[in-house]
Amino acid sequence: MDTNNQIVKEILLHQSYVTPDDIAKAEVYAKDHNGSVVDYLLNSGLINRELLGQAVAESFRIPFANLATEPPPLEQILKIPKNLALQYFLVLVNEDAQKVTIATANPGQANLKEELQKLFPGK
Repeated sequence: MDTNNQIVKEILLHQSYVTPDDIAKAEVYAKDHNGSVVDYLLNSGLINRELLGQAVAESFRIPFANLATEPPPLEQILKIPKNLALQYFLVLVNEDAQKVTIATANPGQANLKEELQKLFPGK
């Protein structure tokens, strides 16, 4: 199981979004179908993408941004170079003179903070 799958599994279990039995079934499914634990949990309806995002945000103690219901304007999206946006799953949610607010699928990614500081110096 890859690291991200393991982290998500632990988050969902720790926060009681799923049961150990749900995870056991998901692991069997992932092995038998060359998929992931998250695939099973989503496909079986045990969680949805919004709930998954909320759980991950909660585990990092950061706010959850639902980009499906509140998409940022195109000019904000384009402020992050495509290669960085794809590498780190980034979207610029808000920017003012002192700070930027970024949405990402994995706030704990290595070098993320450094890359953002280069892109938005002084913020």
